[in-house]
Amino acid sequence: MPYTLFKALGLIAWTACIMVLGYQTVTWTFTATWPSLTLMDIGGRLGFDLISLIRSLPLEFAIKGAYVLITTQLSVALWWAGAAFFVLAFLSAIIVGR
Repeated sequence: MPYTLFKALGLIAWTACIMVLGYQTVTWTFTATWPSLTLMDIGGRLGFDLISLIRSLPLEFAIKGAYVLITTQLSVALWWAGAAFFVLAFLSAIIVGR
């Protein structure tokens, strides 16, 4: 069960990564500007108030969290999330077994 769940989440993350890159490519083709989609941008568009979440953290974690949310591109985050889910699927297959 964990193997198939992690594998499905990995595929979903990588599919979303390809979709984001496709959107950015189409936008670049028609406007000649590469749209920057960061985690902070997407959180705001989905209705998450990430600034309030960051303000509730201790100062050190708030600074680090804000830096990550502002500078990390969505496509890179989705790619790494997919890679992490596939590693978890591999480890669960080894530890738990299929």
